[in-house]
Amino acid sequence: MISRTNAWDISDATAHLRELVERARTEGPQAITVDGEEVAVVRAAEPSDSETSEQIGEASRSERSLVEFFMASPYPEIDLLPDRDYGTLRDLDL
Repeated sequence: MISRTNAWDISDATAHLRELVERARTEGPQAITVDGEEVAVVRAAEPSDSETSEQIGEASRSERSLVEFFMASPYPEIDLLPDRDYGTLRDLDL
């Protein structure tokens, strides 16, 4: 959760984009809200000094491989392999 001081209304974020990006670089992630609901987060490409290791860990979890993502699924009973119809194979003259 981002502190209220790092939250921007969408219209303010649009009007002050350069400042928003600079604050994301120097102060950490900046939330963008619409009607008071957080809808997006702007963060620096490199973690700032003010970002906690917990916040950095959250970002790292989103960078895991696709295989790791599916292996960690809370729904192991779902079969992800597609049903394939191999039908008849073509004869090839080699």
